[in-house]
Amino acid sequence: MGNVYVNAPDQTVRLGYLPEGDDDALWKITAYSDPFAMPSWLVTFQDSTPTEIV
Repeated sequence: MGNVYVNAPDQTVRLGYLPEGDDDALWKITAYSDPFAMPSWLVTFQDSTPTEIV
């Protein structure tokens, strides 16, 4: 298993599936107003969160 990242075509939303991460977040979703800026917001989900919710 490895980490997987998916980006929107305009690079403003990114989803990461991170089973090899160093924290307990399995999923991370970030949104950007500019692809090269800091994220506008970030949400994380642990492995106990059903995949359907993510």
